[in-house]
Amino acid sequence: MSELQSVSPDVLIHLARTLQVPMKGLLATVKLLDEGSTVPFIARYRKESTGNLDEVQIRAIEEKLLYFHELGSRKETILIEEQGKLTDALKAQIDQTLNKSELEDLYLPYKPKRRTKAMIAREKGLEPLADYLCGQEPKGTPLETFAASFVNVEKGVASAEDALEGARHIVAETISDNADIRKLLRAAMFDEGVIVCKKAADAVDEQQKFKMYYDYREPVKQIPSHRMLAIRRGEAETVLYFLIELDPQRPLDLIRRKIHKQPGDWTPHLNLAAEDAWKRLLSSSITGEVRLELKQRADADAIQVFRENLQNLLLAPPAGQLVVLGLDPGIRTGCKIAATDREASCVQQASRRSFAVCSPLGSHRAGLFVPMSKRIHFLEHGSLRSRALTIRGEKLANILLLACCYQEVSMGRHR
Repeated sequence: MSELQSVSPDVLIHLARTLQVPMKGLLATVKLLDEGSTVPFIARYRKESTGNLDEVQIRAIEEKLLYFHELGSRKETILIEEQGKLTDALKAQIDQTLNKSELEDLYLPYKPKRRTKAMIAREKGLEPLADYLCGQEPKGTPLETFAASFVNVEKGVASAEDALEGARHIVAETISDNADIRKLLRAAMFDEGVIVCKKAADAVDEQQKFKMYYDYREPVKQIPSHRMLAIRRGEAETVLYFLIELDPQRPLDLIRRKIHKQPGDWTPHLNLAAEDAWKRLLSSSITGEVRLELKQRADADAIQVFRENLQNLLLAPPAGQLVVLGLDPGIRTGCKIAATDREASCVQQASRRSFAVCSPLGSHRAGLFVPMSKRIHFLEHGSLRSRALTIRGEKLANILLLACCYQEVSMGRHR
């Protein structure tokens, strides 16, 4: 785990808040992971260092650390590639972001692209006209007159309207590359979008496994993971297809609210550019990002459900409905004792350093515990006697000790 060694303070604070773990335990866990310790080893043998973090918490820390390591590597790549274009403000934004999607949004304006309409418009010399539309500062000349000055038949700009159209393409791409606008639209699609699922044309579903999804709608923020997985499975089998619908006016309002500074003769062209940006550039991109996020969430929830079911299966009583006494010998910290009832519910737990051993004749004597060869023992407790099961090679004193401990724990429960 050498790749986890460099973790910034901002990332550590974010992890402590997100995972709700103490900073001391988090730092100890990061150090142990850096040294190559495995999650089971840390959870079992380094509880004092981590503050008793369990395996699930440690695993979550490991996964988050790997996520931020990948994020840091991507930041380094972007900073190297764009050294000549970076401003101090952009570099600060890149350094501060803790989200991969936001990082890619910041990098998008500088990312190599295929030949676009905006590139063609720039090659025609229309960027100053686009800057005028975005700047929204009057120059004392009507917009139509100013646009006419860009007419150049040789470059393919035959009229003022052609010049304005090219300028709008540049503005639309600028809107599409704006990280704040993309973040707003992504949040709006999550909060207000609706998943619309339909049966594919000419689809064959002989067993009608996906019948309930032939004409199905549910808000994005409310759909549970198992239904999302079922819809995606139906789509993979070409029985279903699904879309994410959003009120058509909502994204346009969000974009216009972000780009408009003051009214003027540029306002109608900015509105057209905003509509073009959403329909041609942003809609499919944002929808794809939301679909991917829904898939990742559904997969994570499915894994969590499987983990819980497997845990319940593995923790089922191995010997059936028996009363169980667990004994974990320890010299420095004492012997840990726990008893469960027939339903596998914990009755009582305790820790002892020395014991009073009951003899068969009822007398008591003080004695020290002799370490046993096995740590877990099963006791079937009757009203008149205790019977030790699966105990091999122990002395009578150890068997009596188990009975005594069990009796002490049981009596403590009913006091």
